[in-house]
Amino acid sequence: MQTPIGRVGKIAVQRANEATFCIRSDWWYDDFDAATRFLRTASVGPMPLNSELAVNLEKALSELLSWRFGEWHERHTGYTNWRKTWTKEQFQKLPAQYPQPLP
Repeated sequence: MQTPIGRVGKIAVQRANEATFCIRSDWWYDDFDAATRFLRTASVGPMPLNSELAVNLEKALSELLSWRFGEWHERHTGYTNWRKTWTKEQFQKLPAQYPQPLP
């Protein structure tokens, strides 16, 4: 999903075991020139499978959309392969290909 300020994020539901699941939220910004990805994450769970999934997903989405640019948890460098795959102009257009969250 594309966040309102143009960065990319995702929310994933993962089975922790036969009886529980977790929700993981990720938001990232890729700096083409520095070949660096900045990442913020949050995880909820494990929760019982009978938990209200929709309520927990809504909470995860609200939290992800409240994060502010620059408040990253991680920084990963060395993404030089980006330059082999895209021009800077092509790379900057990639976030627009992700869906926008519904209001």
